[in-house]
Amino acid sequence: MPSPIAPTRLIGNLAAAALVVLTAAFLWDRYLAEWVGYKPTALCTLLGPVVNIAGSIGVLLTSLGVVIWAISRFRSESGVALMVGGVLLFVAPAVLPHYLGAACRLG
Repeated sequence: MPSPIAPTRLIGNLAAAALVVLTAAFLWDRYLAEWVGYKPTALCTLLGPVVNIAGSIGVLLTSLGVVIWAISRFRSESGVALMVGGVLLFVAPAVLPHYLGAACRLG
């Protein structure tokens, strides 16, 4: 029986949380903001903090995965899962706006 806090489940939940926030902001900007009378800037406003938080957590998980993998003499599947998941968590929020067609600048 898998543990209740499996690495893949944790990373998937973190990535889903970041991407749901950015997608909701995109949908707000795209369909509701002008209708309600607001300027559509929610996605670009939230992009910086979400990318910073997800990137920090991604680097932490990747580092932890490398340590676990090395301690297990390069046999641990959990270490590899943490490494790959951390890299994906680091990259996914930064590239999502591009695929949604939004033009936001980070920085």
